[in-house]
Amino acid sequence: MTAIVAVLNRKSVAIAADSAVTVGNTHKVVNCGNKIFTLSKYQPISVMTYNYASFLGTPWEIIIKEYRRKLARKKKNTVEQYQKDFINYLYSENFFANAKNQENYLGMLLTEFYSANINITKKKTSLPTTDPNFYPNFISEIKTCMENNSIAPKIPGFEHYSWGRFSDYSKNLIDRFWLSPMEVQIHEADKDLFFRSFYQFVKCPIVNSGYTGLVFTGYGDEELFPSMVPIKIMGAFDGLLRYVVDTDLACQIKNDEIGPSVYICPFAQIDVTQTIIRGINPKLHEIINRVIANTTNQLMAAIRNEVSKIHGNEIVKTAINSLNPNAIIDVVQKQISDEMRTTYTDPLLSTLDMLDKEDLANVAESLISLTSLVRRMQPGEETVGGPVDVAVISKGDGFVWIKRKLYFKPEYNQTFMMNYFNN
Repeated sequence: MTAIVAVLNRKSVAIAADSAVTVGNTHKVVNCGNKIFTLSKYQPISVMTYNYASFLGTPWEIIIKEYRRKLARKKKNTVEQYQKDFINYLYSENFFANAKNQENYLGMLLTEFYSANINITKKKTSLPTTDPNFYPNFISEIKTCMENNSIAPKIPGFEHYSWGRFSDYSKNLIDRFWLSPMEVQIHEADKDLFFRSFYQFVKCPIVNSGYTGLVFTGYGDEELFPSMVPIKIMGAFDGLLRYVVDTDLACQIKNDEIGPSVYICPFAQIDVTQTIIRGINPKLHEIINRVIANTTNQLMAAIRNEVSKIHGNEIVKTAINSLNPNAIIDVVQKQISDEMRTTYTDPLLSTLDMLDKEDLANVAESLISLTSLVRRMQPGEETVGGPVDVAVISKGDGFVWIKRKLYFKPEYNQTFMMNYFNN
């Protein structure tokens, strides 16, 4: 796990990241990971990484630096164009050419798909998998999944990916899965339905557990104010890349009364930053909303029960029975959210709008440091920690490191420093 953050205003964007990295599938955490990279040596553009540190066996650090070398002095007009060019680079260099890695990824995806539908069926029915009624509900869930995903938006590149091509590519994988032990054995009659549902699933922008988050931020050549485009890259199979652009989290500073002029954008472990922004811990907010919903429903049920005991007053009974508790709950929850925004969020953003580069960098660093402190005080692994890397990107000054850990001493490596712009 990790924690990274970007803070944008009209003057610059400050970015910060911790250094904690979990080694493989172990519980060992080391504090030497690099998660902030310049995407160009010459332009004010960067990329931050979180979650998985490699892509089908190749470390992201290698991929990003190779892209940077190939990009050289070329410019893109917008941050979004840098993001799209990076995706094209992954295709052109074929970083996912290893057939075994692609097959392993699809196998992992198939296992996740199967397990997810088993768990959803368990939750909906509260039945054990050994119950005779479980299997029909499981197959019904598989069918619903296929129907929903068939009409859902598709990952770029998968719009015309045919069932014939998929079945030819995955035949050996499907045969092995079919012969493997299953918690719930799928009947032969439902085999085609299951794998066609999986086919629709892999074409949709549904994020699996082994994804890498890439956050592109800075300035395109024609952008006067900073912007940010986050994406999640899940993996690849059959020569196609599974990724999704987080359009809900993408942002661009605008110098007008309509668009916001400040953004605080945390990624990965976001709860501490959200607590500061909203004035309340997200989990506590969920508890409050849940208590409001339960209390309102219980109160409405009690009122209806008491009214039903009264003879006459049919008009009153009808009026009370027609009340929608969900509408009341929505109003109360919205009022709380509005008060939180007015009391905490808006004043904070208003202050950040006025901050200069150095203060903005301090804010970004503090958000990561506070997250690290909270994790240190909690039981379990310290999944956020180590030195905090901090940088500021501005239109005039470009990418500037404020704090940066190095695995070597610059004074001992003058050749490296001198050759930086030659490689």
